[in-house]
Amino acid sequence: MKKVFLYLERGLAIGFLVTTVCLLLNEGANETMRQVAVWMVASMLYGAVSLVFEAIPLPAATALHLALCSLVTIAASYILGYADSLLSLLVYVFPTFLAIYAVIYLSIFASIWISARRMNRKLRAR
Repeated sequence: MKKVFLYLERGLAIGFLVTTVCLLLNEGANETMRQVAVWMVASMLYGAVSLVFEAIPLPAATALHLALCSLVTIAASYILGYADSLLSLLVYVFPTFLAIYAVIYLSIFASIWISARRMNRKLRAR
C-alpha cells in the first residue's frame, strides 16, 4: 500500500507540474494560475532547501532552512505584489510565514520523535 501512495504522490506532482506549464503556455493562465505557478516554484525551492537537513547538524540546518525559506517566501510574495515595499512584506507576510513554519516544523519534529520512541521501545523489548 505504501508503494501505491508513493506512485500516487509522484503522479500528482508530475501531473500538477505538466498541467500548470500547459496552461501557462496555452494562455490559459490568469492571475490564479500566476499565483499557482509562483508558489509551485517556491515549493520546489523549499524542497531543495530542505537538503540542508541531510548535510549539517540539526540546529544549524534549522537556522539555515528557516532563513532560506524566509527569503523564498518574501521573494514569491514580492513577485506576486502582496505588499508595496520590503518593509510591508516583513510586517505582513513574515509573521504569517513564521507561524506556518513553526507549525510544520514542530509537527514534523514531533512525528520523528514519536517514531524514534516507538523504535526504541521495540528494540528494548527484544
